[in-house]
Formats: sequence, structure tokens, C-alpha cells
Amino acid sequence: MNAQVEFPAATDSGPELSVLSWCAGEIRQSLQAAGEALRRQLQAGPDDASALRAAGIALHQAHGALSVVGLSGVQVLTAEGERLLDAFGSGSVELTESRASAFERACTALAEYLDGLLAGDRHQPLYLFPYYRDLAFARGAERVSPSDLLALRPNGLPALDPARHSDASALAAARAAFELGLLRLLRNPEDRQALLAMHGAVDTVLHSPRGRAQAPFWQAALACFEAWRDGALSLDVNGKRLLARINLQIRHTQADGAPVAERLLSETLFVLAGARGGSPLVRSLCEAWGLADAIPDDYETPRYGLIDATVRDAAREALARLRKAWAVLAGGPAAASERLQASQAFVDAAASLPFDGLRDFGGAMLELAHAVASPQRETDDTLGLEAATALLFVEQMFERGLERAGELDARVGELAQRLHGAAAGEGELGPVPDWLLALGHAAQERSTLAAFVAETRTTLQSIEQVLDIYFRDASQCDGLPAAALQLRQVGGALRMIGEHRAGDDAIELAERVASFAAAAEAAASDNGNSSEPAHAELEALATKLGALGFFVDGLL
Repeated sequence: MNAQVEFPAATDSGPELSVLSWCAGEIRQSLQAAGEALRRQLQAGPDDASALRAAGIALHQAHGALSVVGLSGVQVLTAEGERLLDAFGSGSVELTESRASAFERACTALAEYLDGLLAGDRHQPLYLFPYYRDLAFARGAERVSPSDLLALRPNGLPALDPARHSDASALAAARAAFELGLLRLLRNPEDRQALLAMHGAVDTVLHSPRGRAQAPFWQAALACFEAWRDGALSLDVNGKRLLARINLQIRHTQADGAPVAERLLSETLFVLAGARGGSPLVRSLCEAWGLADAIPDDYETPRYGLIDATVRDAAREALARLRKAWAVLAGGPAAASERLQASQAFVDAAASLPFDGLRDFGGAMLELAHAVASPQRETDDTLGLEAATALLFVEQMFERGLERAGELDARVGELAQRLHGAAAGEGELGPVPDWLLALGHAAQERSTLAAFVAETRTTLQSIEQVLDIYFRDASQCDGLPAAALQLRQVGGALRMIGEHRAGDDAIELAERVASFAAAAEAAASDNGNSSEPAHAELEALATKLGALGFFVDGLL
């Protein structure tokens, strides 16, 4: 069983962030529009279903964009949302306040989940399970399995022993043995012989021609039985439910070789992920499927939509006003008054947020504003520097997303204590903490990268305009040499920041544009006619240039 075989991925390993960064805004807007439209439908009543149709269109747009991104597991949530909307439309499920709220929470959760991915969070769709479960229950589902959201792919599954072979008669006997063992085990969960008989039956199915065609599932099922046999996995409610489904699959496999549903494979892997240790097969499959950390302990705990969007946006606006008010200390009484008002506005906004450190920071900034309002300290550059440094960190907290800022709040609390000391004039404040210096360097690098991205976007848009004119009329080729030069500059800049592959692509595009310019010049010299490249060549160039633009957008 040491040999390895490759098996196509059941799901992808994670999202393509450059594509996600391009689609995220559209997806977020579609999800928001879907939630708002359903809310309007709830208010409109059953006589006018136009808002319900608008919700369906908006959600379908989000679902389609997610398919472009390739977010495994996540589309299960939007698909369930579409089923719920269909149920509202058909009248099989009544649209109520609680069901509309469940739909809105799911849309909000998904938008926040995507923001988290862009901020560097790990792709773990199981965190969306509480919202998926609520949608399914709102539709009337009796049971919802978190395994529907699993995002796994195998890497090097164990090979089967080619010398072993179970014929049709052995397969039929295995089916009978499994059913008898299942009956005995249901009567007596401690019946070890029944468990061993079922293990042997699954092993027989796995080594049959039909079982080999479904090897990933039957290997996982066999591993579950070995884990139960060896005490590495408890036979809980989910395990007993899985036994019934395995029994049904054996019937289908023995009868006509029916394929194994991907959902059944996911349920089996979900159960197997609970194994601790176990046989070589159990350990091998857990490693191949990456089951060790596939299921977080807190996947049933809601983590999105916990902060009211209105409160969050108000706090973000108050922070922007605070940053502007502290841009310079000079300005006299009017500027001092604005700092006081802006600080108080942030205190009021932060009061509704569940972050002790952030609330303390607001109070400290208000104290600091009072301190610099005094004539004696109005020009104290130390206070301005401390305020600017603290504001930079808090801005990073908001930029990362308040939904993921819990671990940063303690740092904000440390900053607040430092600001309290500065406001009170308690002598030397001590050196700036290393973590804050590191943040400053990172913010500076990010600012530089943002400037590069903005400049490169403008350059690429200029190049696209030149090429668009040329594509429409090949005689309009005067801008091609400059476009080629700009692409070379973009390629060189990308190489300098370590993006060598993208830089090489830009240089290759530059050479193609330069060849168009050279061909046009040669043709004009020969007979005064323009030289028009093939349509397919132009389409390929446009596609590559668009891909380069998407890549640059994804650098932030």
C-alpha cells in the first residue's frame, strides 16, 4: 500500500486572489442588493414579486462571479440561497421576517468572508456553516451537514493491491454481510464482530472492479472502519448515519455500479477527520486529504455579521475625520476645536463597537486633544507624532476589517495607555514598541506599493487606449512605439519588486507591440499602405494585457 496514485482534485486548494480582488467589489454589491431586494419584497407583500425576482438576479450574479473565482465550498452557500428564493417564489415556503433575516445574514457573512480572504485569512468555508445551516432550515431542510462545505483535494492516495480481486459473487456476499453486520451493530453498538464483518465487506467492495472505479470513497470508508475498530474514532451519531449511507451505496454499487455522490465522499471524509492516530491506512488518507486541520473546532460558532454595518461605517468615517483633524497641530482655536469635536465624535462612534482597546483609544485621543488645545502644548511635536503613529495603527485595524481585529484590540489598548501618558505630560514615554515600528515600515511599503499600482493602472489604461485605436484602424499606429516603451518600463518595475513572471509577460507584450509598430512602418515605407495583423493575434494581445491589469490590481 506504499505506492502512490494521483487522483483529480475534488475541490480546488484555494481561491485565486488576483481574480478575487477583481470580482470582490461586484460580488459584494450583488450580495447587498440581494439582501435589500428581499427586504423590499417582505414589505411589499405577495401581490408584487418584482423585488423577489431582483433578489434572485442579484444573488445569481454573485454565484456566477464566485464560479469564476473558483471558491470551493463557498458556492454551496449561494446555491442554498437561490433554492430558498425559489421556494419563496413558488409559495412552498412563506417569506417571513426571520427567513429574510437569515438570508441577509448569509449575504453579509459571505461578503465579510471574501474581505477576510483578501486580507490574508485562510480559505475555510466551514466558517460559513452557521449561515448555510440557517438558510437550509429556513427552506425546510430536516438535516444539514457541514461536510457540504468541505474544501479538500487529495494528494497521492494509496494504490490498491493489483493482486487482489473480488468477483461478482464476492460482491454480492459482501452486500449481505454488511447488511447483517449493520443490523447486529444497531442492536448492540458494542458488537465488535459485527464491526469487523462490515470492515471485511467494505474491503471486498473496494477490491472489486466497480469498487476500484470508486476507490477514493471506498478507501475513505474502509479507513473509517479501521479507525472505529482500533478506537481511534468514536462511533457517534454522524458515524451511524454514515453507516446507513454506506449500506445504500453498497447496494447501488453491487446492482449497477452507480457512481458515488461527491456529497457522500465529503461526509465520509468529515467523519474520518475526527480520527486520532489509527492504522497506516487511516494516517495515510488523513495526510493525503489534509484532514489534520480541515475542520476547525469552532466552525459552528458565528463569526460574521457580528458588527452592525451602520456602526462600523460610522466609526470609519469618524476615524477619517480624526485623522484629518490631527494632520497638523497649527491652526489656532478653530483647529483645536475641530480636534476636540473629531475626537468626541470618534468616542461616540467607538462606544457601540465591541472593542475595549478601541474605546480606550478614543478616550485617550480626546485627552490628547484637550492637552494640545492649551497654549503651552499647542506646538508640542511629540504629541502630534504620538497621535499620528497611533492613528496609523488604528487605520490598519479598520483596513484589515473589524471582524478580524480582535487580536489587534489589545495592541490598541497599549497605544491608548501610551497616549494617556503623553496627554498627562508624564515625562519620557519610553521607546516606541518594536511591533509598532514594524507596522510603520509595513505601512510605508504598502503606501509605496499602492502608489506603484495606481501609476501602473494609469499606464496600462493609456496603453489600452492606444491599442484600441490601432485595433479599430491599423493606419492609426503612431502611438505604438510609445506603448511598447511603456510596457517595457512596466515589465522592469515588476521585476524590481520581485514579480519576475509578470515582468516577463509585460516585456513579451512590449515586443509584440513593437513588432506591430515595425511592421506598420515598413509597410508604409513600401507602398504607403498599413499592415494589419491577424484578428486572433490582436485578441490574444488584448487578453494578455487584460490579465496583466488584473494581476497588478491584485498586488494590494
